[in-house]
Amino acid sequence: MKIVMQTGTYTVTTPSTLGRLLLVKLEKEQYLFLPENKWFCSKVVVTTPEHDVIYFPCYKWVSRGEVVELRGGKASKVFEDELPLLVHHRKKELERHKKLFQWNEFAEGLPHINSAKELSALPAEVLFSFSKEVETIYTRESGMFELKLKGLADSTKQWEDFDKMKKVFWFRKTPISEYVSEHWKEDDFFGSQFLNGTNPNVIQRCTTLPPNFPVTDEMVQPFLEDGSSLETEMKKGNIFICDYKRLEGVPTRVVNGEPLPLTAALCLFYNNPEDNLTPIAIQLEQQPSEQNPIYLPSDSEHDWLLAKMFVRNADFIEHQNSYHLLGTHLLAEAFAMATLRSLPIMHPLHKLLIPHFRYTFPVNTISREILFGPEEGLTKDTTLGLEGLKELLKRAHSEITYSSLCLPENIVARGLESIPNFYYREDGLKLWNVINSFVQGMVEHFYSSDSEVSRDSELQDWINEIFIHGFLGNGKSGMMTHQINR
Repeated sequence: MKIVMQTGTYTVTTPSTLGRLLLVKLEKEQYLFLPENKWFCSKVVVTTPEHDVIYFPCYKWVSRGEVVELRGGKASKVFEDELPLLVHHRKKELERHKKLFQWNEFAEGLPHINSAKELSALPAEVLFSFSKEVETIYTRESGMFELKLKGLADSTKQWEDFDKMKKVFWFRKTPISEYVSEHWKEDDFFGSQFLNGTNPNVIQRCTTLPPNFPVTDEMVQPFLEDGSSLETEMKKGNIFICDYKRLEGVPTRVVNGEPLPLTAALCLFYNNPEDNLTPIAIQLEQQPSEQNPIYLPSDSEHDWLLAKMFVRNADFIEHQNSYHLLGTHLLAEAFAMATLRSLPIMHPLHKLLIPHFRYTFPVNTISREILFGPEEGLTKDTTLGLEGLKELLKRAHSEITYSSLCLPENIVARGLESIPNFYYREDGLKLWNVINSFVQGMVEHFYSSDSEVSRDSELQDWINEIFIHGFLGNGKSGMMTHQINR
């Protein structure tokens, strides 16, 4: 799909020397008898008679009759501005943004969000570009067309077997999807997904069994190395666990008068001599009882397969909500809000962060409209429903810490430094180190000492907004203890 955008470059010359150029003002002329046609200005580039080149970044839509003041693009901290004109300009920019981007509570115990209730209420400068909007519409409509073509869009028929589910994917087959469809029942593949699937965030090394998971040697010895024991393998570091205790008691959606099932499962894994991670015991609820047995690979094929499916369902619920929705969308919006409200465009951290918040606001606003309405997706089409979702998010949010968001510390805390075939760790740490090196170099360039960090009132306001609105003032999160670290 190709979209042609009309762009223009405008040149203005002056015979006079410009002196020290502080600000540039732009105004879109008023054509009273023509419809509004906003103009997106990327930047103004000034070449002085002395051949200095000064960039004035804009990157916003300019409306009819609006006057926009632009400041040179060189990064500076608040205490470095001495001229009253620049101090005033910096202050007015933040005042404007604090009016445009106001905090609102999404739900009790969750990060605060932007107050815009619908896409049209967002400032133009954070909306989708024309090409992105067209791409979004095309993706949605083409997906619906495919479902209609397959007769699935409005179908109420139940699938009778798993083979018929393959019909959903016949336009989008890949070697990976084909492999999954052939091997999804296998224990080796099941185990590998907890390291390199969609959610490698729950598994951790097990050095002591939880008291509510009474797995015995007699149960699992047939699945361990000959002559070994569970205690021996735990000492070797070969036993791992996924514990979905956060799901216990979370309310689910009621269908035909009955709440949908959701298991707060526990799953024990063994990294065998072939370095394959395999499940060796599953308990579907937190409290052991006769009605809540421990399932083993030696059970009947269908019992063991069904137990694994319940574990995967629990993992899916945690991934989509506790890690993706909360970590990728809600927390990201809190950081984006704090950045726009507290850091002016010339602040070095604003320049560093702003590309990563592109489309955060429109994506989140549309998602809330589509998913969280009384008759929308999460209310009628998911296991949790809206109330269950909010409860799970609240629990997950209360456990987030600064360290848990730092991949190297997270890996160590879960004891996953040496587990083999953990490609998420290998790739993730390489990316982390590259990003960390770049960010550290940038920050140390602008902040030569901790005293400069403390002097930067905008930076302190930024981290305080994140702490209050993103982490709800939770001192256990560790956010405030890290604010003075460069």
